[in-house]
Amino acid sequence: MTGSITFQHKVGQHGNQLFVCLFAAIIAHTHGLSIRMPTNGLVRFKEPSEGWNEPPEGTQRVVVRRMTDVTDALGHYHLARGYYQHADHFNKHVDVIRDVILDLPPIEKNTKDVVLHIRLDGFNHNGHNSHIINPEWYKAILDTLEFEKLYIVMDTKSGRIWRKQAGDKKKYLDAFSGYNHEIISGTAEEDFNFIRSFDTIICSNSTFSFWATFLSDASRRFMPPFWESRSAKLSHIENAIVVEDKYGYINIETMEPVKITYQ
Repeated sequence: MTGSITFQHKVGQHGNQLFVCLFAAIIAHTHGLSIRMPTNGLVRFKEPSEGWNEPPEGTQRVVVRRMTDVTDALGHYHLARGYYQHADHFNKHVDVIRDVILDLPPIEKNTKDVVLHIRLDGFNHNGHNSHIINPEWYKAILDTLEFEKLYIVMDTKSGRIWRKQAGDKKKYLDAFSGYNHEIISGTAEEDFNFIRSFDTIICSNSTFSFWATFLSDASRRFMPPFWESRSAKLSHIENAIVVEDKYGYINIETMEPVKITYQ
């Protein structure tokens, strides 16, 4: 009998889903368990070496909340619901994730320019509750760097920002008018791999941005100090530079600071 693992990956959008997908894949790889990987809009998974077998009917089920919950005993392991948003789950497995679990396209590293990610759509809650990063945080980092061009990756297709708040979006982007910059907005997968191709990345408080940064080969990864919950601990990855100076959220309508309440 072959052990297997199953999981519920539909927890948020593609970036959130990758936490539980990769957590499960690492367990399967480490313990020789069979697993079936879903599709994801940001990355593609390689065929698992243990095949795509369903667990035999009546197989013992063991709920997994931590990697240490898995033993060498045969059985059917089921991941507990959760986001697993802690870098410690993934840091020591980064080579396995890149080389064994994921089928990442090759990239040519850009060492002369800088890329940053901005998340407006979905984070623009009711003004006072916004999770949009103050542009002054990005600028404080940029002003310490030497580079030729700034690339800003963001979703320009969101109706919430593009149609209803076009003027507010313009005010936000005007903060970067002093830099030689270009807005990049393709498909989610294209934007994801574009970020991965830079040697200097300024990561937003988005899990999309986290995974693109984590799966890059960047020598400088500027990370936010806080994420979208008290339990999320994602900033301490390899080559991370965690910047607290001028970090905060703003109301995109008034461009005024918003208090971070969940920390």
